[in-house]
Amino acid sequence: MTTSFDNRLYFDIETGSINDLVHADVDPYPPFNPDNVKLGNLKDPEKIDTKMLKAAEDHKRSEKAYIDKAFEKSALDPLVSRVLTIGYISKDTPPIILPPDMSEEEILNDFWTRCISTEDYKTRGFRIIGWSIHSFDLPFLYTRSLINGVTVPDGLIKVSHQRGYWSSRFIDLQKEITAYQYGKYASLQRTARAFNVAQDRSKECSGADFQYHWEDAYEHNNHQMAVMHLENDLLETRAIGERLIK
Repeated sequence: MTTSFDNRLYFDIETGSINDLVHADVDPYPPFNPDNVKLGNLKDPEKIDTKMLKAAEDHKRSEKAYIDKAFEKSALDPLVSRVLTIGYISKDTPPIILPPDMSEEEILNDFWTRCISTEDYKTRGFRIIGWSIHSFDLPFLYTRSLINGVTVPDGLIKVSHQRGYWSSRFIDLQKEITAYQYGKYASLQRTARAFNVAQDRSKECSGADFQYHWEDAYEHNNHQMAVMHLENDLLETRAIGERLIK
């Protein structure tokens, strides 16, 4: 596939849970029941209390792990999570990260505006490129746009035989690297290592922790770690795209 490198816009989204919706969506964790604690042959009240205390603490840890797992999964579900920010990069420019004070509606409008800002993409080869964007980023943005009442421009998604197809201006590098094989998946970081373009990720947060560092509402957040994570994703995506899309 050939396109002028000047006419490429790489992007990546970060999403996070909407707490109230996730809590409403998750089945309550069973409460701690002392009767379920197996005491065996213990008779000493002090030892029994110690065992009960440990059992209660184990239950709390299990409950926290249950809730944490639910929130981690929810960040991928547009019905109970939202777009936190979007990062962009093109040619030799540094990454651009939309600030945390933008509303989700503003972020979505900004994205769709960028998608249609170059109307002559068919003749100039303007392309919008990302990693797993056909299966995650674009569907997520589309659903959140419907929920927020944000208009998705005509021509970006086409429906045929009850299936949606994204405009050819969107290039999914994950599909390119896997030769469009059904059900085949390759992660961005593993692919970056294979192409020897991996970034130093020692000082960033993980994708799963992005929301906790991005939003000021969380204690001990480190905004810069979140920014570095998204910037590294963009830099690796661009480096791979430069190799794959001629």
